[in-house]
Parts: sequence; structure tokens; C-alpha cells
Amino acid sequence: MDGKSPDNAHESAYTPLDGAAQAPENTTAYNPASAPAPADAPAYGAGSEPVTAPQDGLRPIAGLDFDTDRNPRKAKPKKGAVVELFEWIEMLAVALVIVVLVFSFVCRVVSINGPSMTPTLLNGDRVIVTSFLYTPEAGDVIVVAVPGQSEPYIKRIIALEGQTVDFDLEKRQLIVDGEYIDEPYINEQMQDFYWYSSTRFPCTVPEGHVFFMGDNRNHSVDSRFEQIGTVDVHHIIGQAVFRLYPFRSIGAIR
Repeated sequence: MDGKSPDNAHESAYTPLDGAAQAPENTTAYNPASAPAPADAPAYGAGSEPVTAPQDGLRPIAGLDFDTDRNPRKAKPKKGAVVELFEWIEMLAVALVIVVLVFSFVCRVVSINGPSMTPTLLNGDRVIVTSFLYTPEAGDVIVVAVPGQSEPYIKRIIALEGQTVDFDLEKRQLIVDGEYIDEPYINEQMQDFYWYSSTRFPCTVPEGHVFFMGDNRNHSVDSRFEQIGTVDVHHIIGQAVFRLYPFRSIGAIR
């Protein structure tokens, strides 16, 4: 022991090393806002908007609005009544054109005239007929423009090209390709088929033609008659798919 007090020994342990820099007594805090701009920074006003540093010393970020009192989205100006009126007229005109195109090339409304399709369709019913992507099938209810007739007919397809139609006189039942056809849609049993018609049976449907009859067999002029006969598929206007009126009977046609 050299006789020095422990307090002096403690103080010597915190004595700075030789050559260490002493902290200046008057040190000014760094302020980013007052720092000089880099040498390659663009000159103020050269095609750029002025940027003002906020009071807290942070530099603003481009595209952000520090003013929280303002709504960044500006309200769209209200359209005038005349502009809105013209927009409505434009939309109605477009809708009208679409409706016309649909009912000209896709579907149309047809009114039933006569009892030949009773009970499936009644006199005065209104149905939607479509030809869009239509391929004739047996059992379809179709509207057909019969050559030599002033008005189109609405009937049911019984047989397609290549099929043979006949009738069992004893059972009074329709036969197609040797098979009896179940017809839950007919109004009543047919009368003497050969007496009632003028077409020779059995009848084989020519290529590209259809054989059709009304569901009210005893009150229908159709392919059983020589003046009508089988009809080319190109004369088919379309398939009756939906009944619009009367409203109590609205629905799909089967």
C-alpha cells in the first residue's frame, strides 16, 4: 500500500487514456433541416415543386400530404341535369337496340291462333320462339312456315329424316320406326288415321325434313295431309320454349 486513499484509486480508474479526444464543452445538436444539400441535388425551382421541411425536422416524402386537415381525394364536380338526361337517353337507346336485335335474330313472341295444340297451348296464348343454335328434335314444339300457306303453323315434331311413321288402327297409337310412342300431351285419341289423312302410310321422312302433328289430333291440319306433308327444316322458324301469357300458365313448354 502506498498510503493513497481508496477514493483516489477509484478516480484514477476513470482517467482518460493518453491521446483520447476530449468532448467539446459546447456541442450543437444536429438538425437535418439545416444540413447542406448534396452537391448533385437538383437546383431549387428547376422543374420541381418547392419542398418545405415540417417543423419536426423530418424531410417530407414525395407524394404524401402532411396536412391531415385536407381530404387527399377531391370531390368530383356534380353533373348538370342536362348531361344526366342525355346519359339516360343514351342508355335507353342502347337497351332498345339490344332488345330489337334479340327479338330479330334470337327470339320472337308468337300468338297462338286456333285449337290444334290443345291442351299444350290454347288459342290466344303468347309464347317465346327461338332459333338460336336450334337443332330439331322429336317432341319439340315448333313454329314452321309451310310453303303455300299464308300463316305459319305451330306443331310438334313427330319424326326426323330417315324415320318411318305409321299408326296402329286397333290400338289407335302412333308408331315410329316400329316402336309405339308414348304421347301424354295429346288431347284425345285419334280417329281413323287413314280416313282422316291423305298421306300414304307408313311414311318415311325424306332427308332434311320433319314430320309434325298437332297435339289436338282430331282438329289439326299437319303432315298427315298431302297439301302439308313433311317440311324442310329450313322452313322452321324456331322452337316454342316459353309461354308468356296468360300469366297463370306462364312457364316452359314441354
